[in-house]
Amino acid sequence: MRREDCFYLGHFSRLHGIWGELIAALDTDRPEAYYHLESVLVERHAELVPFFVEASTVNARGQLILQLEEVGPEAAPALVGASLYLPLSQLPPLSGKQFYFHEVMGWPVYRHDGALLGHVQGFQESGAQPLFQIADDQRSTPMLIPAIDAFISSVNRSEQAIYLQELPEGLLEL
Repeated sequence: MRREDCFYLGHFSRLHGIWGELIAALDTDRPEAYYHLESVLVERHAELVPFFVEASTVNARGQLILQLEEVGPEAAPALVGASLYLPLSQLPPLSGKQFYFHEVMGWPVYRHDGALLGHVQGFQESGAQPLFQIADDQRSTPMLIPAIDAFISSVNRSEQAIYLQELPEGLLEL
């Protein structure tokens, strides 16, 4: 499977016990949606390799512990640090103002008055919040606007467009 057809789920952070189980550090706001996986794609040597999940449990800290088929105590240490992926088709659907970063790439972004601000070029992760990188034809660098509910009026999936609230004065000039 191609990486562009998948989403990053997390990585194997460490071993668990002596039987080849691995703790999966999930990079998601809803880890419970992935507690009962049937399979997972593991990045090995720049390729995504499918592994079936033999057993999965959740420890007291809410961490997912996976036992992969045909991965025993000898092979498991080589998977620590490996990235985990799933096909995009396994993403839970979102509604309202929620969106996946990959979903809105290239979408137009409109100001509160209906004027086109630009298109989503990417995202910048900051300590406090993710930022939209919005490109337009007039600027040499993208505009950075917080991708937070307070600034988003709506996410229109049928139009594939994002509508913003009235932004604080001076934000677009930064």
